[in-house]
Amino acid sequence: MQSTNKLFINIRLDLLERIVNLIIIVFRTNLPKEIMLFPDFPFYDDSLPSYPTHREIVTYFKRYCKHFQLDKFIEFGKLVEQVTPIPLLSSAASNSLDTVQWRVTTKSQITGDRKSEVFDFIFGCSG
Repeated sequence: MQSTNKLFINIRLDLLERIVNLIIIVFRTNLPKEIMLFPDFPFYDDSLPSYPTHREIVTYFKRYCKHFQLDKFIEFGKLVEQVTPIPLLSSAASNSLDTVQWRVTTKSQITGDRKSEVFDFIFGCSG
């Protein structure tokens, strides 16, 4: 099966704006930017304090995504409804990572449309 490369941000759209606005107002990282930054992408302004504000961190992540063209792999406003393993026939050992793909069914929070796609790997991440 053909696999797709995407990241789904699973959050209700009506909450997203309120959460982002609240975080922008109150959030300040507890890690210095020197530890937080990606090794292959320096922070955009060395004159910023070691503990940047949320706006400065968001700017950094947006610049990172733009630089590495990651936006095309991210879909906002998608509710992940189901994740199902798809066993693959393989001559390798059954414990091999390539013996399973994953069918991910999502629902658009804007249109209500459902879509199923197949992935080689999935990550479950929270807060």
